Order: sequence, then C-alpha cells, then structure tokens
Amino acid sequence: MAGDGKRDWVDVIAKLLIPVAIFVIGQQVSCQKDASDREQRRFDRNASLLKSLASKDENEKLITLATINYLIEKNDFPPELLSAVAAVASGDRTSPSTQTAQLTLEKAAKSEGLTTQVQTASMNVPTRVYIQFAAEDQRARAAKLQAALQNAGFIAPGIELRKDNSPDDTDIRYFSNDIRKQADQVKEELLKQHFVVPKDPSNRDNGKVHLNQIEVWIGKNESGSSTPR
Repeated sequence: MAGDGKRDWVDVIAKLLIPVAIFVIGQQVSCQKDASDREQRRFDRNASLLKSLASKDENEKLITLATINYLIEKNDFPPELLSAVAAVASGDRTSPSTQTAQLTLEKAAKSEGLTTQVQTASMNVPTRVYIQFAAEDQRARAAKLQAALQNAGFIAPGIELRKDNSPDDTDIRYFSNDIRKQADQVKEELLKQHFVVPKDPSNRDNGKVHLNQIEVWIGKNESGSSTPR
C-alpha cells in the first residue's frame, strides 16, 4: 500500500510538472521567435536604407540620411551602413546629400563605440583630388592636371574656378595624417606639369573625421601656360 501511495504522488507531481514544462518551453520558443522576428525586421530595414542610399534620387537619399541621423540619436545606428554613408559623403561636394552624409559621419563618430568604425569606413573611400584654379586662362592647365591625376589612379571629379578664394601661390591641402603619402604623390604630378608648388603639402588635419580628400589650389601667381618659367 505504501508503494501505491508513492506512485500516486509521483503521478500527481508529473501531471503538475508537465504543464509547467510545456509553458516554459513555449515561452522559450516564443522568445526565440520574437528575437528572430526583430532581427528580420532590422535586416529588412537596413536593406531598405542601403538601397535608398544607392538611389540616384537626391530627395530619397536625403530622407534616408535623416532616418539614419534619427537612429544615431537613438543609439540604434547600424554600423554595417557606414561604408554606404561614406560613399555618399564622397560624392559631389556641392550636392546636399554629400554634405549631409559628411555631417552624418561626424555625428556617428561622436557616438560611443563607433569612432573607430567611422574612421575605417572613411579610409575605405577612394582618395579624391579636387582642383580649384584662380583665373580663366588657367582652365586648360587645370584640365590637363585633372587628366594626369586620373591617369595616376586618383579620382579627380572636376575643376572649379575660384577667383576670390584662391591663394597667391599654388597650394596642396590634405585633411588627414593618414593620406600624407597620397598628398606627396599629388605634389609629384604637379611638378611634372611644371607647377610651382610648396616644399610640403599643407596639413589641414583638425582631428575631425575626414574623407580621403585632397585639394589642389592653383595660385593666382601661376601662369596659364605649362611652359617652365
């Protein structure tokens, strides 16, 4: 009889534990499903943002960057999008999306844990050389320099007449200590084109996040001819 009593208690405990076990397992499965759903939603969101950043529509890119800025403020910025934002930030400097993307990178760099990743993404952007010239008669030389830099492997997206802002003497400016070597290579190309250049490129690194950007300012004292003086 004592054995029967023990079996009865075992049966009672088993009957009580089975629903508990089912509940616990159900909760675990539910939590895993919720986590999986959240991860899928995050993946879909990031894929949509990435697609929009690659759009040729300027307004679409601006809206996407505004969304990314909001995510940065909420500490929910997806680091996997950094390279895409950096690519937008390296576009036409007069484009609103380019300017906004640059500000976005600077904002992301101030976020905890993102500074190194932002620096890495920025350094993966191809080096761009922007050419400014002081007078209309220098346009042909500026265009020839642009072609030479492109042949040397640089991205030189355009030349720009800057009468009021150009210095008297030709200057080469770079904005990150990491690209001093590239700035020296640009200097060599200018020397081949018979420009009068400073001994050393001008280091404008101010500690902020900068893209791989070099500026060539053809000075007012530079002639419009490529013939050595």
